[in-house]
Amino acid sequence: MNRRRLIYALILAVAFVSGVIVCLPGISRLIRPRHSHAIPPLYQNLRILQNAIGQYGIEFGEFPARSPEEIASALLGKNPKQLRVLTRTNALVDPFGTPYRITIVGRSVEVRSAGPNRTFGDADDVVMERDQ
Repeated sequence: MNRRRLIYALILAVAFVSGVIVCLPGISRLIRPRHSHAIPPLYQNLRILQNAIGQYGIEFGEFPARSPEEIASALLGKNPKQLRVLTRTNALVDPFGTPYRITIVGRSVEVRSAGPNRTFGDADDVVMERDQ
């Protein structure tokens, strides 16, 4: 008798797990962030900025380690050689309309988006940090 109950419990468990697995794709569509369409361009822009800062460092032997506005100006050509290492000014603003926050400390470069809610310092910020 116990063996029969064990078999029934096992069948119910397998059916339950199978049902959960089948429903997962539908559930993920329901809980997907409202601005998920903006995430791929966001990561692309973060990489573009990281690469531009790295290129600037190679060209000038140092990074434009000042305010985010001065970093942006230097990348866009306001530098001793008037070299534009960043060609798209819209790469300085995230897909949600907020300027990226760029922080350079030593060889570490952090580029931060405020995320969909446009507020820095909370859970939806997207950060890319890399040593150059």
